[in-house]
Amino acid sequence: MVSTLPSSWFLNFSDNKLNLDFIWRLGLVYYDTKWYAGASFILHSFNYHSEQVRLNNAFGSLNFYVGFNFKRKKAVQ
Repeated sequence: MVSTLPSSWFLNFSDNKLNLDFIWRLGLVYYDTKWYAGASFILHSFNYHSEQVRLNNAFGSLNFYVGFNFKRKKAVQ
């Protein structure tokens, strides 16, 4: 396969066309054989810019949850 990129393509690199996106995740769970509880946090961050527009945006969600195990397996003796 023949590459169509010139050999010095990296010398013409411009950060004007670089847009960054990040996703951050954090979770914490406590688990017992009978019940569980936890929290989850997710953050999305976007960066876009051109000659006419510049945009920085971030949004996230924080979730809490609690549960109970109804049909636990009994220990085998």
